[in-house]
Amino acid sequence: MLSIYKSLFNKAKSGNGYSKIEGLEDIYDILKENVTHSQELLYAGSWTYDIGSQDIFLTDEIYKIFESSPEDFGNKLDNFLDFIHPDDKERIRIVTEEIKDGRRQHNLEYRIITRSGNEKYLQEKTKVLCDDEKNPLKIVGVIQDITRLKIMENNLKSIGEDLDQLQEVAGVGTCKYDARNDEVYLSKEALKIFGIDSIQSKRGADSLIKLVDPKDQAKARRALENCLKGKSYSIKLRIPQDDGTSKYLVAKGNPLYNGGDNIIGLMGTVQDITKHELLQLKLEYEYRRFSYAESMIKMGSWEFNLGDGRFSLSKEGYRIFGLDNENVVKSYEDFLAKIHFEDRKLLDDIIKNREEGPAELELRYYRNDGSQGIIYLLTEMITMDGEPLSYYGIIQDISKEKEMEKALELKNEEIRKIQKRYEVLVSESKDVFQIIERDGKIKYMSRSVEHILGYKTEELIGKHAGFL
Repeated sequence: MLSIYKSLFNKAKSGNGYSKIEGLEDIYDILKENVTHSQELLYAGSWTYDIGSQDIFLTDEIYKIFESSPEDFGNKLDNFLDFIHPDDKERIRIVTEEIKDGRRQHNLEYRIITRSGNEKYLQEKTKVLCDDEKNPLKIVGVIQDITRLKIMENNLKSIGEDLDQLQEVAGVGTCKYDARNDEVYLSKEALKIFGIDSIQSKRGADSLIKLVDPKDQAKARRALENCLKGKSYSIKLRIPQDDGTSKYLVAKGNPLYNGGDNIIGLMGTVQDITKHELLQLKLEYEYRRFSYAESMIKMGSWEFNLGDGRFSLSKEGYRIFGLDNENVVKSYEDFLAKIHFEDRKLLDDIIKNREEGPAELELRYYRNDGSQGIIYLLTEMITMDGEPLSYYGIIQDISKEKEMEKALELKNEEIRKIQKRYEVLVSESKDVFQIIERDGKIKYMSRSVEHILGYKTEELIGKHAGFL
């Protein structure tokens, strides 16, 4: 099209009034620059088809869109068909014939395959230009590359079609509240979570809140009121079920604005977390049972995660060390600091050398009051696919047992000394000493019997005393 204008200017140059033509040429250059950049910004090009000569004139942006050159078109309308997507070619062929005759104007979408092999979506609008007698002379058209918009449209359409299924898989529903009309809009999954149909959801926010456990209704109302004042929320709610159980859900929401500063409602999500919540409650129950069992047998447990360095110590473990604040032992280093400095290496070598175990240790430790005790520690490495994950262990305070062992050892030593003195006394005596069981069997006989009766003591042990 710009080529036609340029031709007219060249012809005008050869006539009179050259200075005026120069001014017009400047205007032409400005218009050309303006049109060229405008079409680039709009991803659009234009064309003109002369019905009489059957020639077509294209702007540079057309070539960019088709990723082609003027030689690919040869100024002929039919050459457009070479670029049309196979699925759209027959439809566009019919339109091309209508364009040639100037029968009617068009507004259509179609796909092309560029010279580089890229698929693009185009939108084309045409207009028929007629003479004074309304005979068609030319067709002008505008082609716009709408590939980006079309891909976004198709993506949104695909997401929209799959949204209900995706929400069902995730257990998450969406909701919208129109505060101006007190209307609630719930997705299919949200209706399922609340256990209602779409008609029930139209009864307003308060009717929805009444579905919530009475103990949670005040919390739900506060969240709604605060959200309408501009504050987001994330709350956990319970929905009573007909069988007496409860459904647990997490509701989240943000204020919905009208484009300015006025809040007109809220947008949010609801997620069914019943399985997770019931599992959490079961874990908490089992943890309480485990803690109770630990306290009964006076045994604690600990775990050291080798990946992230987390260290955990059970309640009974804290009791053994005489600690009240469960945040005191936050790391393996904190735990090691409770062990007597001369015994730390015994445990630390196992950890550093990644010994699999199980390993049993008796370690001295420091109580919170500064006194010392002794713990029995059993530890073993936890692995997955041969890779070390953590060390798990149990600890038991054996201080009293060790004290009793020490006292018993002292008693035994004292008994051994008494026995030794007694044996010396008996061995030096000429009298026969014997110990007889209740059944009359000889349990002990002093060696003096060998001189008096002529029997060895070994021969008499276990025999009946009447034998003598």
